[in-house]
Amino acid sequence: MLLAKEPDVRIRDLASRIGITERAVSTILRDLEEEGLITRQREGRRNTYVLTLDKPLRHPVERHRSVQDLIDLLLG
Repeated sequence: MLLAKEPDVRIRDLASRIGITERAVSTILRDLEEEGLITRQREGRRNTYVLTLDKPLRHPVERHRSVQDLIDLLLG
């Protein structure tokens, strides 16, 4: 949800807000990028993350829902 609200948030800030290490955040972001759920764009010295909102959720029961549906539910 943080990436949806703040696409240019720093890894350090994500880690601090979530309460996990920067390394863990980097691993999660890399996994999301490999799954095609986010795209990283370099802007100067910072990254901006673009969410792929039309991608379906992975679980078979929820496959009919998109990432956008989940974000809408959580931010609702």
